[in-house]
Amino acid sequence: MSRVFLGSALFVAAALLAVAGSPQAQKADTPPDSAAQSIKAEVRGVLHFEAGHTYYVSVKSAEKPDRETRVWLWISEDKVMVRQLENLTDKPVLVEGNLEQMPANMQASVPPEGMYLSHFEIKGRAAK
Repeated sequence: MSRVFLGSALFVAAALLAVAGSPQAQKADTPPDSAAQSIKAEVRGVLHFEAGHTYYVSVKSAEKPDRETRVWLWISEDKVMVRQLENLTDKPVLVEGNLEQMPANMQASVPPEGMYLSHFEIKGRAAK
């Protein structure tokens, strides 16, 4: 086997593993199961965008306003969703979806060990 062919084969195999191991690919390949375990979450906060990552909802502690919890949003290449998020950036929002945590060893738009919502719905809400 030539070195060029072997190198190309390794590159293709690595690319396939990366796609198959992504949270989005795992969801697409997994049939819905009514008995599957999940965490449904409702998050209220202010939507922000962080360059190099993705959108997140900032939730401030009522007791300690200097503390912030970030809940990231797992978005695909959905241009309609991106436009909706752009219009809601820096505004109060309500987001409902499945709460998950990014593995520590995975590089994605969500930071390692970050909590994120997948399969979510987002609505703007009036500021209090």
